[in-house]
Amino acid sequence: MKRFLTMLLAGMLCASALASCSNNEEKTESLPESSEISEVSEEEIAMPEYWGSNDYKLTVNPSSPAELESKEMILTKVSDKCYRIETETDAGKLALTIEEMPWGTFNLWSWKLTTKDNKIIPFVPGSTDWEYVYRTSKSQNGAVIWSGGNHGNETLISLALYNGETESEIILANGESIKLNKLHIIEKTKLLWTADTDGDGYGYRYKDRDSYAESDIYAEVTRKYTVIGEQVKLNVDYNYLQDTYHKLSYTGMFPIDKKYGLYCDMVGTDGNIIKTIETSKVGKADYSGPMNDKNAANRVHIYGYTDPRYRFDIRVNTFEDSLDSMKNSFKTAFWDMNTGHNKLYFSKYDANTATLVPAGTKFSTECIWLFVFDEDA
Repeated sequence: MKRFLTMLLAGMLCASALASCSNNEEKTESLPESSEISEVSEEEIAMPEYWGSNDYKLTVNPSSPAELESKEMILTKVSDKCYRIETETDAGKLALTIEEMPWGTFNLWSWKLTTKDNKIIPFVPGSTDWEYVYRTSKSQNGAVIWSGGNHGNETLISLALYNGETESEIILANGESIKLNKLHIIEKTKLLWTADTDGDGYGYRYKDRDSYAESDIYAEVTRKYTVIGEQVKLNVDYNYLQDTYHKLSYTGMFPIDKKYGLYCDMVGTDGNIIKTIETSKVGKADYSGPMNDKNAANRVHIYGYTDPRYRFDIRVNTFEDSLDSMKNSFKTAFWDMNTGHNKLYFSKYDANTATLVPAGTKFSTECIWLFVFDEDA
């Protein structure tokens, strides 16, 4: 357990090493003036027909709100390492960033609100992973290696942005912005087995970008982010190239500031609330707080004590591929992570016994993060 927490802590603390646009973001939080927004930044390149499997086994929670179809946004290429997506909400201007990790992939990073009185609220300040993390090994009893998310052991193949309405590719210069109503970000990566030689929880990292071999690649991954205003949907397709063993892993996550995420309503597949979890206002600095796991929930509501009007509706629609149909004992958890933050986990695979995922296996996951401003809360 100590080793497990140490590895998780390593993932949290890698923020200081990341190439982030956070410093720039505070200076450019307001939406660009209309004169600064490009009208000619889309190339006549159609979105590729194949981005992944498009074969999703969906089990949508009956209580889930309808997905957003269109919402005006402004996309800005802050730098070669950061893109920012901004949208107006009833609460103010919401800004999401996707940023380059030291090993070359791009991950969801920060989610901040600038209120109408210009107060900046960092719901997700940018310090830990959202997408997925796999605990993997080459054999049933082999050394467990972390890959994905903030743990490295993943390498970029390609990244492309598309207008979700016109299906044309978006090409921006640094500092350039464009208006659109639907954004697709298609990212292709490889998950790796490179060893953690120094015990810090990482294998393949920025310092050895080309140090992996073909035999280190255990899966190819295609991510498709669809951003529409305050809604972010992530579809992920996995193609396993080698026999792989997984222990407890996470197919979707969400880190949140305790002030705006102290409480979590766990919602079962029938749409009813299973349990409401309340975490401590000030957690443990050593990351040893309770996991609050074993909840058979594929949807959650997260809200805080500072202003409960700010809410987050998070769900996975792929019950089998994301959650193993709730077969593992850990299930869905809301970790009392540290002094100031909590974290949601949707889990897959067993904590103690490694599960074989044979070469040739393909599966697809879907996770949705939605910001909700509830005036009546």
